Amino acid sequence: MKIGAVGFGSRTVGVYNEFSKVNPNFEMVAYVDPQPIGKEFAEKNNFFPNKSYSSLKEMLDQEKLDMLMIGSPNHLHLDHIKLGLRAGLQIFAEKPIVISEQETFELAKLIKEYGKERIIVGLVLRYSQQARSVRKLLDQNAIGNIISIEASEHIVPSHGAFFMRNWRRKQKYSGG
Repeated sequence: MKIGAVGFGSRTVGVYNEFSKVNPNFEMVAYVDPQPIGKEFAEKNNFFPNKSYSSLKEMLDQEKLDMLMIGSPNHLHLDHIKLGLRAGLQIFAEKPIVISEQETFELAKLIKEYGKERIIVGLVLRYSQQARSVRKLLDQNAIGNIISIEASEHIVPSHGAFFMRNWRRKQKYSGG
């Protein structure tokens, strides 16, 4: 399965790395990203693609892909999803998949036209090691009946602080 990525950041390469463990036929062949932050990790894990493109349209015109991984800034997701679907590709998009009510309705029309099975949404913590460990304990009935859960994520300030220093700090790009 030939994969192209628009947005070659840490999350995209991390998800791809996990996908490739499940399906060894995955092959990252091309990407679009002016600053591919995930390059070092991809090189270390032997999957950095040889081909880079300056636009998604150019990559889709030049490459025969099976899947498009979308890890671009949130406000670009819908346009990238449209291009990928129109090119006949399976889509993996990071959450949030869209950033407004209007985009939600546009996405609903795309899903109706192309089918819900064509879009996979990345929900980061749902598949994390800690979540899998808790699910395993639940399946083994190791902790009894769960009545209520309260979960807090305690992270060091530097982890979350980058949100206030990049494009995510502006609602028009992130959705808020």
